[in-house]
Amino acid sequence: MARELVTKENSLVAASYSLDLIEQRLILLSIALSRRTGLGLSAQKPLFITAQEFSSAYGSDVKNAYRQLKSATETLFDRQITYKDVVNGTRGVSRIRWVQKIFYSDSEGAAAIQFSEEVIPLFKELEKNFTSYYLDEIRNLSSTYAIRLFELCSRWKNAGKTPYFTVEELKEQIGVVADSYQELRVFKRLLDKSINQINKTTSLRVSYEQQKRGRSIVGFAFFITSPTPVKQPAPTNIRMTPGQRDKYARKLVDAMNGNREISDRLCQFPESRISAYALRVAVSNALSKPKVLASFLPLLKQVGFRQRKRIPRDEDGKPIIEDTISANFDF
Repeated sequence: MARELVTKENSLVAASYSLDLIEQRLILLSIALSRRTGLGLSAQKPLFITAQEFSSAYGSDVKNAYRQLKSATETLFDRQITYKDVVNGTRGVSRIRWVQKIFYSDSEGAAAIQFSEEVIPLFKELEKNFTSYYLDEIRNLSSTYAIRLFELCSRWKNAGKTPYFTVEELKEQIGVVADSYQELRVFKRLLDKSINQINKTTSLRVSYEQQKRGRSIVGFAFFITSPTPVKQPAPTNIRMTPGQRDKYARKLVDAMNGNREISDRLCQFPESRISAYALRVAVSNALSKPKVLASFLPLLKQVGFRQRKRIPRDEDGKPIIEDTISANFDF
């Protein structure tokens, strides 16, 4: 999965909106693709997204991606963003739409999104108050609440701790609809589930502290760390059969359109400027070299490759059964 950078201006992150999970994923993928292509977001030109790109970004099968992409285009047009604003020196609340036009083609399995003119500056205003994170950080977050809590914690990652939010402020921040999750124990279960997902599937480690007034819980603050992973040396004893090399070379080349990391690596091959077939042959040949294969492992895993434990065999091809008799056994 390409580590495609998504940037959302903080007033947008803090806005009160109620996208469902698929709509949220479509918005985030749109931002990431606009950066990857270098075209940027424009209120004048639509941005095209295919079901294949959606599938590659979030690890879903293509048939499901067709259905999800179509569903999101049917509902996204009516969604609004509500955020605090200042107009002519007067503080208040503004409401804008995410998109001014949205299109879907059943025959092509593709959508075209034209963002509203008002929302573009919120995406583009990168000089101040921005939140940056990689798209593959959120691909395994299965609820909008977890995604928004991840965004919120990303804003305060460098500080290591968020301010205290009242229960109502926190609900607004993560998109909980008014009058839902009214029982605090139920809301805490929602928080715990979201934090568990974040801790398991992203680079952040999140915990929270409750603010009490007497015996009542009135607010929460979140603690954020981002541990540096220990880099393991790449194994060099892996081998692929010629059939495997051809199979995964094809998978890698096919994944280039929706995966920036794979695309960047394969574009280093001169054959990438000739044809897809020439590139597949070149990649397959490269995978025959153990050191090259080891360096490709992270990319191969993204297209389904799984290492199997090698069984030692003798020169006749028979499995070698290791001697498991204790050295201390007395005959």
